Amino acid sequence: MAFNSAIVEEISLRGIVFRITEERLESYFALLISAALFGAMHFANPNSS
Repeated sequence: MAFNSAIVEEISLRGIVFRITEERLESYFALLISAALFGAMHFANPNSS
C-alpha cells in the first residue's frame, strides 16, 4: 500500500504539477512550487523527519 501511494504521489507532483507549472513559469519557480506542495503534504506526518 505504501509503495502504491508513493508512486501516485510522485506521478501527481512531478508528472502533473511540475509539468504544468513549468509550462507557465520558469523551471526554478516550478521546482519551488512542487517542493512546497510536497512539504505541505508531509507536514502533518509526525514521523516524516
